[in-house]
Order: sequence, then structure tokens, then C-alpha cells
Amino acid sequence: MSFPSRLLFTATAPCPRVETIEIDGQLDDWAEVPALPALPQLDGDRYFATVKVAYGDPGLYVAVEVPKEIPIAVNRQRPHNGDSLQVWIDTRGVSGGHRATRFCTHFILLPSGGGARRNQPMGFQRPIRRALDDAELCDPEDIALAVAVEKHSYSMEALLPAHAVSGFEPEPGTVIRFHYVVTDLMHRRQTYALGDQFPHGSDPSIWGKLRLGE
Repeated sequence: MSFPSRLLFTATAPCPRVETIEIDGQLDDWAEVPALPALPQLDGDRYFATVKVAYGDPGLYVAVEVPKEIPIAVNRQRPHNGDSLQVWIDTRGVSGGHRATRFCTHFILLPSGGGARRNQPMGFQRPIRRALDDAELCDPEDIALAVAVEKHSYSMEALLPAHAVSGFEPEPGTVIRFHYVVTDLMHRRQTYALGDQFPHGSDPSIWGKLRLGE
């Protein structure tokens, strides 16, 4: 296993405050929000999806745009086997503990698979493996989620409500840990802070950081 560059530092990306973002799948109102840095490229890993994060009093907003040449296909039981965006957040993890606490949350966002006809986006939470204490899981209906499918791509945006992000305090200057994994059946996986050779799904100390802006 080669030594990854991302293991040498912890990236702290800006997370701007927004007044409101309409959750409709269209990313026009994300124009002023910068994309998270392309950290996977530092280690020659796959980088195909654009991910953005912002915040406001309602909670954390997350958006992803994925190039797509084949139909969307999801796996609700095993999200890593289908198209998905997974997000991990630790609102108290600046000290760098290796095991999740009740302030850590894991969200799974699927571009399809929900609704009576299984063709609507769906979001839900799952406990984090090896956690010292589990955060309370929110009602999936509380996660606002929308998808827009184009000929060669799809975009998905979500509002993770403040009450579901355990310990979230939307104050400027606050630093929280953040990690994502984008899975695509054609491009495979894009991981933010470290790759799959590390336990990024359960170890908050190797996640990146977000600094909440003014």
C-alpha cells in the first residue's frame, strides 16, 4: 500500500452560510458555494463528482453532480453497491477520537429507490460501526431531497435538518468534521478524506473538516 498524501494533513474547507436553498434538484442557487477541494486527486484516486456543502439555521445543505452515461441504479440495502452519496458528520470531533460518539451521524442519500414506484430520491440514516454511543436516527421524511436527471449527468441536493445532525450549532467559526463517499456504477467510488484502505466509515479522526462561514 502506497503512503497517501491525504494522511499527512487534515483539510479544512469553507462551509458558507446561505439564507435558503430550494431543494429541487437544480443547482442554480449553488453558484456562490465553492466545491469541496479535489482531495482524491492528490493520491491519484478517482475524482469524477462535484460535491458542495453549505449551512443555515435549518441545517446542512449538501449537493452533488455526477456525470452519468447509464441509467441510475441503487441498492437500498447495500448503498455502496449502487449509485449513492454517503455523508458522515462529527460536530464535536476536532480532538480526533478514533471512534464515533453520539455527535456523529451517517446519512445515505439515494437518487432513486423511494416512493411507491421506487423512482423517487430517498435519504435515511444508519448507525456508525464501532460507535461508542449512537446518535438518534431521524425520520427519513425529515430529510428534504431532490434529483434532476439530465442526458449526461444527474444532480442531487439535500437538506440535512439541524435536529438530525447531532450537536449541530450553526454558528460562524464552528469547525466540524465531514466526510463523503460518492458511488457510481460506471466510475466506482470517490472518497473525500482517505480511500477505502482506511476505515473512513467508522473513524472520525480521518475525516476532513468544515469551518462554518459568516
